[in-house]
Amino acid sequence: MGNRTLPAEEPNAAVSVCVYNYAKVPQRFLDSAEREASGIFTAAGIHTVWADCLAPGVGVQLVSIPPQPARWTEPDGQGAARGITLELRILGPSAIRRGRFSENMVGFATGSDLASIYYERVEELAWGVDKDETHSPLVLGDIMAHELGHLLLGTNSHSPSGIMCANWNREFLRQALMGHQLFSPKQSAMIRAEVLRRRREAVQR
Repeated sequence: MGNRTLPAEEPNAAVSVCVYNYAKVPQRFLDSAEREASGIFTAAGIHTVWADCLAPGVGVQLVSIPPQPARWTEPDGQGAARGITLELRILGPSAIRRGRFSENMVGFATGSDLASIYYERVEELAWGVDKDETHSPLVLGDIMAHELGHLLLGTNSHSPSGIMCANWNREFLRQALMGHQLFSPKQSAMIRAEVLRRRREAVQR
């Protein structure tokens, strides 16, 4: 993941992510992707917790319905508070065929709580770096961080560089695979502020 300067985490600056693995990504790949995304958020001062939220035999849910998580995974094992909850769908090829999206679209954010990723296009991106399919989990993790970033920063939050860059060319991906594509200091501060704002609102309800 490269060298990352870790800011001090603020109280309750934690994000739980419910993952809907409709694409049936192998668990070892998904674990690696979650670790990659977690590292990016940790560098921004955000603790992440992950849950497998897809019940067996359930089709793609177009409406977000929080289920009972099947498992929770905390990459650093610290047992921090789960903070706010976001949802992430990993979609298979059938979702691409049904949708009307740009052929270059890898993922998208819906509202402030639900992000979606097309895994087939993740594989295409990873293969395009240097024809090595083993890059797919790390590229998936980077895209997870990007799309979850949109949920916390807003849809119009692309930047010229870093993990929120819109142009994921070969050089960008090579840098990402070395752990050099992160949230900027300004984006990190905005994400922490948004997480804490949502946390306060949830507590006050």
